Amino acid sequence: MQAGKYFPLIFASVLLPALSFADVQCGDTITTVEIMTEDILFCTATPPITISGPSGNLDMNGFTVHCAELPVLNTGIILSGQGAFLSNATI
Repeated sequence: MQAGKYFPLIFASVLLPALSFADVQCGDTITTVEIMTEDILFCTATPPITISGPSGNLDMNGFTVHCAELPVLNTGIILSGQGAFLSNATI
């Protein structure tokens, strides 16, 4: 390299939230960022899914949670705590 000439190096970093394509199951509590990969059918847990803030984030990715048709199961997905987030959902 010749004296007096500089070749600047540019470092770029992109920070993305940690995404997890998870096999979300009936009765799960979500505490991180999760993306569903399949439907949950005939779930008998009450509640079927709990999303717990501040970092719980569930992207249902267009999939469905279907609860078993029992009279005591009147609860859908619970958002617990500030910052819990649910998107792309069919319940």
